[in-house]
Amino acid sequence: DKLAVPVAELERIVTGTWARVSAEQVDPLAPVDSDLDGSLRARALQLLPPEIRDIPTVSPGSLYISADGFLSALPFETLNLASDGSYVPLLARWDVIYLRRSRSLFPAGAPATTGGLLVSNPALSPETRRRLSVSELLPGASREVTDVAVLIKNATVLDGDDATKPGVVAMWESVPLVYVAAHFLAHPEIPFLTLLPLAGTESGTSPDAVLIDVGDVRAADLRRCGLVVLSGCATGAPYVSRRVTGPSFGDAVLDAGARRVIQTFWSVDDDYAYRHVSDFFRLWKAGDESPARVLNQLRRDELDTPDGPVHPHYWAAFHVKDANL
Repeated sequence: DKLAVPVAELERIVTGTWARVSAEQVDPLAPVDSDLDGSLRARALQLLPPEIRDIPTVSPGSLYISADGFLSALPFETLNLASDGSYVPLLARWDVIYLRRSRSLFPAGAPATTGGLLVSNPALSPETRRRLSVSELLPGASREVTDVAVLIKNATVLDGDDATKPGVVAMWESVPLVYVAAHFLAHPEIPFLTLLPLAGTESGTSPDAVLIDVGDVRAADLRRCGLVVLSGCATGAPYVSRRVTGPSFGDAVLDAGARRVIQTFWSVDDDYAYRHVSDFFRLWKAGDESPARVLNQLRRDELDTPDGPVHPHYWAAFHVKDANL
């Protein structure tokens, strides 16, 4: 309302920005081209107020962004603040934290009873893989959980054949941390429904017996959980159409009472997810800073190379979203 940008123009801005920064065909380590610099600068001028664009910060401040509808698909941290033809993304000056809502809808949960739940690389049955068109394995996911398990005391690991829906559902309401490294998929016939396929067989049972969807998550009580990490493709990407906006998988986690989620805007490479998430946990457990500050600093460390700025597809995929202020 303050900027008075027409809705149609906002939709064009969001669609164009997302297409430029999320494109998988872009070499993620290639320097950012001048055309991308210019387009992201133009979008920053239209979407960010002057006090955010023009005031440099000595050390990054915290910028909370509450966006709904098609704006929830926009990676604001990629917008260019520089006016001299260079690329200075918003992330360089601000810790970007997204908000699901302004205040909590939930009373505090009871104390957690175990250290954490780590789920990785479910061994999908041939039937599940065929029905959901899943072909590739995720070796990096198993390496992730091995590294993370060393850092999280008293965590329960569900890997491969053990990563079943009953196993996850039996534990996720009682832990302070849930970490999942796996395939996340849009339903082939219902694109606004995101699925987490898990180990087990569908023979003689409903297909839902090996799938966790947004409805399953929202039916859970995750108030004991301070952090959920969803290391998979587009776990934080909402379904957006001209008339309807559906929640992302990460949104459902926050709606179920979890305090914070680390998620992805778009598809991520298995090896990159392994390095990124492992580095996050190592840095987070080594200090006293919040997960949001650690993740944002990790992303800032990835912004530049000796050859110039790194394309946002590489560093902007993972981001943090809080349930409320």
